[in-house]
Amino acid sequence: PMSKHQLSMSGGDEKTTYYLSGEYLDQAGIALGSGFNRYGLRLNLENKPRKAITIGTNLAFNQTNENLTTSQENVISDALRYAPVNPIAIANLKTNKFVRREFLGGLNLGVNITKDLVFRTSFNTKIGYGSSIYYLPTYAIGYAQNVTANFSNDNNLNTYWGWNQQIQYSKQIGKHNIPISVGSLESI
Repeated sequence: PMSKHQLSMSGGDEKTTYYLSGEYLDQAGIALGSGFNRYGLRLNLENKPRKAITIGTNLAFNQTNENLTTSQENVISDALRYAPVNPIAIANLKTNKFVRREFLGGLNLGVNITKDLVFRTSFNTKIGYGSSIYYLPTYAIGYAQNVTANFSNDNNLNTYWGWNQQIQYSKQIGKHNIPISVGSLESI
């Protein structure tokens, strides 16, 4: 079974517009010890302090929690190979969880230099964090046994940023549109 809930609101006036949303998803796995849930928030905001200037931001945060006990272990295949075995007991002994957090954000500025000439710049970033915990204790259940306990806890962090600048010229002559763009992108 899976359930998903989302709530959003948007609005604004001639100078400022916004969009805000939140989401929660929960999905049970097919086998005991599997499944995941995810939740996230998002905000888009744009403001025109002057007729020729637009400032905006986009922010998002997501977190995913995964329970991988039976999806990455051989609990199901062990139940089919070994007789007698108690796969529910083995699945309840193992811990294999993974958590991901991700933040994405951006700021942008647009300036209409003339009617046909626009300068845009934007700065964007992404920060990702992951954490996993794995634990397998010693056990002896029927023919299934593990004589050596195993524990690991891993963490990782990754970052990205980019700065984009663009000048765009667009001229309408009759039915024809002539667009010209020049831009640069720096990123790490």
